[in-house]
Amino acid sequence: MAHLKKRTNTTTKVFKFGARPLGELPQKFWDLAKQMQFVWNEMVQMRIKLTDNFSRLGIGGKENIRHRIPYWQQFDKIWRDHLKSAATVNRLGGDEREFLQAKFEAADKRAKTDKTRLRKQVVLDRVYFRHRYTRGGKQLNEFKKQGGEKFKFDFPQSDFYSTGGKRKHRIGRGTFGVIKDRKAVFTFPFSAVIHREIPPEAIIKSVSWVGRRLKTSGLNKKHLPESERDWSWSIDISVEIPQPLENVFCKGRVAALETGWRRINDDFLRIGAIEDTDGNRIEIRTPIRHLSNAVRDGKLAASLKEIFGIDEKKDILVEEKLSCYKR
Repeated sequence: MAHLKKRTNTTTKVFKFGARPLGELPQKFWDLAKQMQFVWNEMVQMRIKLTDNFSRLGIGGKENIRHRIPYWQQFDKIWRDHLKSAATVNRLGGDEREFLQAKFEAADKRAKTDKTRLRKQVVLDRVYFRHRYTRGGKQLNEFKKQGGEKFKFDFPQSDFYSTGGKRKHRIGRGTFGVIKDRKAVFTFPFSAVIHREIPPEAIIKSVSWVGRRLKTSGLNKKHLPESERDWSWSIDISVEIPQPLENVFCKGRVAALETGWRRINDDFLRIGAIEDTDGNRIEIRTPIRHLSNAVRDGKLAASLKEIFGIDEKKDILVEEKLSCYKR
């Protein structure tokens, strides 16, 4: 699921820091990871079954793309409902279901573009737990003071970076956990090397515990716990960093174009508006009489041909209005 940025004058960065659990990871950690793998495989199997039916129904191939659209729309609702089902809710918490939704959306879209099939995750070789901070995120300074139930970390002091402090001074310790129904499913301590400083003005959007199974058997590391012998771990912190606004100086008459679809009435769609420094404002509208009755009544989504027709009309109208300001 895509989330819109509430701030427009920011850049998003992900800080990835190598981490290691302090001791064995709890069994509930692995149980939840396997439950996520199970739900993922269920959705992949649904998709495989659908694509196999295309050949049986005789609607495979490029020439039948339009005939497959209703089936894809139905499938989109089916797998989303499956994530909301009681069985899935009993297995996974909100953060885990949200992550699987975003992951499956991206994988499904990529598979359609590349014309490939999704594969089941037979072996657990990836672990990904994410906590997303809503309501715009959390200020880093506030985060350092309070932390949270899901993630707490003792960040190194800033002067270690400015004075070239030793590596050992950049190691911090914290705890990571999963919360379900406002109760902790599990928590575990870990340490991480914060090799570079997160800007103090940063706003934390999400924190993720990421694991990747190593290809080596780890036979030469038998003295280490299993979680360290066979896995590589990291803590990924996604932040928004405010950017200073640049002053733009313009000479002469200036106009601004705002685009945004809005239905005015049964006859017109508002495409956007143009306003100049003299106070003149022009709305750009296009008639919707060429759309089918079902689309106008909201009972059916517009076809590709109808959408392209609207876009073409929009481009013509915008070009006509902007030509008034060309010198």
